[in-house]
Amino acid sequence: MLDAECTAHILERIKEELQSHYKLPSVDRALLMSIQASSKNDLYKCISNHVGQV
Repeated sequence: MLDAECTAHILERIKEELQSHYKLPSVDRALLMSIQASSKNDLYKCISNHVGQV
């Protein structure tokens, strides 16, 4: 049970940091999946593309 709670806490923190750093209104599952599939160098492009689609 603690693993699930820790994972949920980490995921929430990642979402909050993405929202804060990139000034996003929200971070959804589709964005997280796109980020996961992107390289570090393509992160900004990935987020920009996602925001343009929403």
